[in-house]
Amino acid sequence: MMKIVKLMVGPMASNCYIAWDEDTKDAVIIDPGFEDDRIMETVEKHGLKVDKILLTHGHFDHVMALRDVKDKTGAEICIHKNDAPMLTEEYQSTWKALAARGYRQALADRMLEDGDTVQVGNLTVRVMLTPGH
Repeated sequence: MMKIVKLMVGPMASNCYIAWDEDTKDAVIIDPGFEDDRIMETVEKHGLKVDKILLTHGHFDHVMALRDVKDKTGAEICIHKNDAPMLTEEYQSTWKALAARGYRQALADRMLEDGDTVQVGNLTVRVMLTPGH
């Protein structure tokens, strides 16, 4: 059975989700926008092992805590191949402003495509391309 916790993080109250397989405690963090300490407190509270970070897209309010969460978990960063360039400095001029606010760049480990699957313990998450915001 899957369990899900929603955290509203950062100044824009962006949704960050932590989902896990209750049997194995294997977990995925979805859109770690801000507040890596709060995200990790939730992971620790439930005794989870995070091995995937899923990004719905690459906007700053979904990735500001990405590098810190990656460093703390060692999890694989997964994003759709069309959005992966958004994680690079070259993509947006806003990265310099974000760096001044503490952003540290993290790149994708795995590029996803429509129909791909991601395993989280005994659970299978299917990628559905839904362009737009």
